[in-house]
Formats: sequence, structure tokens, C-alpha cells
Amino acid sequence: MNSTDRTVRRRCYESYFGALEPHSGPLYQVYAEKLRTLSSLAAARHYDSLCEAQLRKRCFPENGTCQLLDPAVHATLVESIQAHLEPYHRWQSLRAERLGVETLRPWDLRAPLTAAEPPTIPYETAIEHIIASLQPLGESYQEQARRFFEDDRADVKPHAGRNNAIGYCHSSIADGPFVLCNYADTFRSMVTIAHELGHALAIEQVRDRPLQETAAPRAVEEIPSVTHELLLYDYCIEQGGLLGEYGAVHRADSIGGLLFDQARYSAFVRALVDRVESDRQLTRAFADNRYLKLHTAFSPTVEFVEESRLEWLHRNIQRDPFHHYQYVLGAVGGLVVADRVRSGRWTDTEYRQLLVDMGRCSATDLFESIGLDITTPAPYQTAADAFEPFVAELA
Repeated sequence: MNSTDRTVRRRCYESYFGALEPHSGPLYQVYAEKLRTLSSLAAARHYDSLCEAQLRKRCFPENGTCQLLDPAVHATLVESIQAHLEPYHRWQSLRAERLGVETLRPWDLRAPLTAAEPPTIPYETAIEHIIASLQPLGESYQEQARRFFEDDRADVKPHAGRNNAIGYCHSSIADGPFVLCNYADTFRSMVTIAHELGHALAIEQVRDRPLQETAAPRAVEEIPSVTHELLLYDYCIEQGGLLGEYGAVHRADSIGGLLFDQARYSAFVRALVDRVESDRQLTRAFADNRYLKLHTAFSPTVEFVEESRLEWLHRNIQRDPFHHYQYVLGAVGGLVVADRVRSGRWTDTEYRQLLVDMGRCSATDLFESIGLDITTPAPYQTAADAFEPFVAELA
């Protein structure tokens, strides 16, 4: 899907979803049954809704950390992002213009926006770039990042017996964090490492804290990883050349995806769950049609094809239904934190304190500590406004 050849991208898209089609019925049945079962369990445990159950559940059994997020935040998040889609629409129009096509198709959404060959970034070079990008967080933080890699805590090459996930950070209180990534010498792989390192170093900051403070609620745990991403994009743009161009494009793609694409999936899941909880039949046709309706609202410049109705079936349906919101909140918080760090308004000490507070405060209080009331529409509008310059810089 990253090919510069549109025909290749189309064939890849059609082949992938063509192979998925025979399995789509069973996948839908499994997911629908999952929603019905979880909704029944939520009712049996006296929650008003599955959303409430998921946003108040224990998310880290090791130390008892719970979500404790008001379900109204989820509704506010979705409605507020939907009310501020203009910058995202402009980004898609700009993508079509840069690609030289009248109409975007699904296979164009990850296409390179430059005719030049993408940069090849060996793993060792990527680590140098990542550590250099963390300069606004101070020398001691950079040194901590360097030690993380020197201690061989990043598993980046395929080998027997490993989980070949794109990337994630896993940890234990006793052994600390590790990063897993299929590194492919690409810009996107470098960003994945930087993102997961944000999680890893956040965990490192609290390993000596009391047990109950060693994990953060889902609603705030993406803030450090998005902060790392944004600092890396800034660094690459400052370097200029092909690295800078890819940095600018990936910044718009990534932050746009976190803010708008994840809000779309949040709205989609909410619609399916509402259908189940109102005792109406959740049919495959309803799910497919609702998905395409939301996709059209969020991406009106994209002309969808028959296979597009299958897209939702390959998007982490194995995870908790209500999980997309945490990436929206990660972007909302990360945009503010990265701006404070790179502008010098925050020192590395203040950033480290934020990481500690993530395990001590409720999600709502943590956001309030950085000036964001996530129970209101304002932070989401601010985030959409902050995305606008990313698009303007590419115009």
C-alpha cells in the first residue's frame, strides 16, 4: 500500500480484502456475539451500559489500576471531533492534489506524496535520530533512552518463537519494559520505535514507586508515546531534505489518524453497541452501512469501493470494543505536552513529573493538570486547530 504505483496499490488492496471476504461472515458473527456477551455481563454487574463498564474497569490486574473515566467523556470526544472535521478534510484534498488524482480511493491513503524513493533508515541510524529528537527532554532523559537500547530491550528482527506484531511495549514490574517491533528500515518503522519508547520510558520513571502507582489508566497512557512522535517529526523536519519531507507527511498522517480516524472508529463501535443495548437486531448490513456512512462523513473526498465495507473487520476487533478513544486522548494530550517541552515552557523535570502523576491521578485530573477539561468540547477543538498547521505546511 506504500507503492508509488497506483495499480500496484489497487491490486494489493483488492487482493487483501478479496482473501478476507470468505471469512467476513464468521468474523462478523464472532464480533456481534462478543458485543452481546459483554453487554450482558455489564448489565449483570449493574453498569448502565457496556461503555460505562469498559471505561471503569480494572485495566492492570498487577496493581489494581482502574479506568474510572466518565462515559460522558466518550460521547463528548466523538461529537466534538465530528464537529471539527474541516482540517482533516483539507488534508485529504491536499493528498489528492499531491498525488495528481481527481478522486482518492482507499488504496491511495498511504501512498507516498513524493516521487523520490523513500529514505532507507537502518536500525542503528533510527536510534541515533530518536535519541537526538529527545533533546528537549534533557540529557539525562536522552541517556536513559540510550541505555534502554544498549541493554537490548528492543526486539526488532523476526525470529523463531516471537510475536510478529507491528509494534508494542510490554512490561512487568519486576523486569521493566521491552519494545517489540518488526523493524523494516523505513520511516514508519522508526516512528513505531519512537512511539513505543515513549511507553517504555514512562514505565521506567515509576518502577520505584509504590505498586499502585506503577501503571496509568488507558485514557492517559498514549500521551508520552505521542509526545515522542511529535518530537521526532520536529527533529526530522529540522534536518530537511527527504527526511524532513517524510517527517512532515507522516506527522499529518499520524496525528490525523489518531485524532480523526480513531474518533470515527469510536463512533462506529458506539453505534453497534447502542444497537445491541436497545434490543434491536445487529445485522451485518447495519454494521457495513454504518461503517460506510461514517467513513463518508469523515472522508468525503474518498470514493469507496465494494471491498470498503470489509475494512472494519480487520481493525483490532479482538481488542476491547471501547479502546479507540485512548488514542484520540493521547493525541489531544500529546499535542499540548510536546508544545510545552519544545518551547521550553516545560523542563525535563516537569515532564518526568507528568509521567509519575499518570499513575497517581485520575485521567480527568491528569488532563486538568495540563489545562485540558476533557469533559468539555474545548480540548478537541484545540487539537483539531493544532492539526491545521501540519496540513498548511504541506500545501
